[in-house]
Amino acid sequence: MLHATGNLTRDAEVRDLDKGIAISFTVAEDRRTAKGSNQTVFIGCTLWNREKIAPYLTKGTLVEIVGDVTAEAYKDKAYLKVANVLHIKILGGGQKKDDAQNRQRPGSQNRTNRTSGRRQELPDIEEPADDLPF
Repeated sequence: MLHATGNLTRDAEVRDLDKGIAISFTVAEDRRTAKGSNQTVFIGCTLWNREKIAPYLTKGTLVEIVGDVTAEAYKDKAYLKVANVLHIKILGGGQKKDDAQNRQRPGSQNRTNRTSGRRQELPDIEEPADDLPF
C-alpha cells in the first residue's frame, strides 16, 4: 500500500478505455534521505471511474493519495512508482480548469499598468449617463 503527499506535475489526462474512464496524473513527492538530503519521487497514478474530479487535478495541486503500487523502477536518481489510486484527497493549490478559463471577463481587455510595467487586468470604466439627476 502506498501513501504519498505531493504536487501534481501537470494537468490530469482523462481517457475513455474499455475498462472504464482512466484519469492519469503524476505526483512529485519530496522525501528526506538517510543522509539528510532531499530526493524527489515521481509517482505515476491512475484513478478509475472518477471523471468528476478531473477538472480539479491541475498542475501544482497538492494531493494526498492512497493506492496499490503496481511497478517500481530506478530512473534518473529518483524512484518512479506507478500506482493504482484507491483514494485521493485534494489539499490545496492549483485551479479548476474552468476557473482559469473564465478568469478574464467577457468584454474586458488586458491593459498595461504604466507604473510597474507588468500586465494586469484593469476594470472597464463605464461612461456616465447623459441624464444625470442633478
